[in-house]
Amino acid sequence: MEKLIQSTISLFISLSLKISTKSYKSIISILFIISLLSIILTTTITVYHDPERIITTTTTTTSASKSVFTASSPKQQDKLQQEIDQHQSDNSHEQQGKRIIIFPNNFPLIKNDQLVKYYIDTMNQALHPHDLIYRNCFEYKIPQLSYSSQKIDVFSDGGGGDQSGIKCRKLSSQVNVKVSPAINKNGNMRQILTRFMQDDGLYFQEFLPFFPNLKEQLQSADDDIINKHWYQFIGSTVWLQQYGVHLMISRIIYTEVDQGLPIISLAYLQLFDRNWNELNDVELIIPDYETTTTTTTQSKYKYKSIIYPYFAPIPIYHNVKQLNTGKFFGVEDPRIMLITNEFGFEEPIIIYNSHHRKISNIDYENGGDNQGKINFKNFRSLFIGWLWKT
Repeated sequence: MEKLIQSTISLFISLSLKISTKSYKSIISILFIISLLSIILTTTITVYHDPERIITTTTTTTSASKSVFTASSPKQQDKLQQEIDQHQSDNSHEQQGKRIIIFPNNFPLIKNDQLVKYYIDTMNQALHPHDLIYRNCFEYKIPQLSYSSQKIDVFSDGGGGDQSGIKCRKLSSQVNVKVSPAINKNGNMRQILTRFMQDDGLYFQEFLPFFPNLKEQLQSADDDIINKHWYQFIGSTVWLQQYGVHLMISRIIYTEVDQGLPIISLAYLQLFDRNWNELNDVELIIPDYETTTTTTTQSKYKYKSIIYPYFAPIPIYHNVKQLNTGKFFGVEDPRIMLITNEFGFEEPIIIYNSHHRKISNIDYENGGDNQGKINFKNFRSLFIGWLWKT
């Protein structure tokens, strides 16, 4: 713009030598208008590219309504996918612990330098030079696998009422689905347990009495020792459209004898890209609804981060003194699904069953109400857990 103005001024000056004084005043007026326009354009460009102004005005306030997501071009997606693959490869070797940080595709900022500034200044987080940060641009992709047809029987409730005289075949119908061959997506158990132990969080400390020999098991170079005591079961997944990843939950159990006699069962969360490659050290930037204040037109909230993979810190009843009773403690049959919350955004929840107990009655001594014996009744019930609200 500056060069354009200089060239224009030079042109008008050279022409002014050949024109009359009357026309010269008109040229001066034109130059004034051009200068004024240049100031306006320069100011507009500065505001548009100034991350500080954008962050100040848009990052902590966003509309609760969903914005339309337009995926990047296939070429751009492939380029970013190559960067992610390289990052994961490097992270498994010389750059361990470096993260991939993913902002949702409806985040109000687009450019990477704006995301970096928001992450550092607004969220008060630190970045490593090798961390990869971006706003999601991926859309769902059907895996290129072989599929076969399979019929599944489903049953209706018969419309309610007494159905004792109706046979099952009258309530059943068949649904045709396409099924791919089973693929084992279990994680590296040694790496999973090593990270669990090294993080040494409160959840790990709480359940360490159930597997006191974990350190010795990991120190052994024989993976058969780990595989003898630790098992990962089949998982349940959902596609997180806002982040372009699959989120899977599965059970990891510990046993002293074999898989059929577990002691404790924990819930493990993993992320996979759209090609079903596992992603490690991934940080999702999710809305923090605990900071929400609602007005008549929009909701204001900040963002927080959650790092995958990790053991979901689900509260469960347990008693290490009851290990020889033939029952196990922890999460069983977890299933994951998406819901649309009250703010209009999708978030994952899990449904699982777990052993717990309630007070059935209290036997007071000598008719008093100060001392007595508490009696419990055991239950195994279904629970719902909100993964992003804990």
